[in-house]
Amino acid sequence: MVDPAKLRAYLATAPAPTSSCCTAAASFNNAYCSCSDSVLELVKSFTNNDIEAYSEVAQYLSNRCKEVGTDFTLYYKDTCPAQKP
Repeated sequence: MVDPAKLRAYLATAPAPTSSCCTAAASFNNAYCSCSDSVLELVKSFTNNDIEAYSEVAQYLSNRCKEVGTDFTLYYKDTCPAQKP
């Protein structure tokens, strides 16, 4: 399991992602993949049922991708549309 405090500390000092990484992450996000129960179950299978690590990385991308010019509004949990496409 990833220690959330250590992950947050790392992400606070990590370099900004590349523009192409942000474009890919934004495409995944804008397809509401982080709102999909099946995708989140898959994520949990890779994180030993620790969805918090995914949440931290998703928030990092949402914040840092704006720095490289990628429009990124995170769709996750409370920001997911009521009816998922």
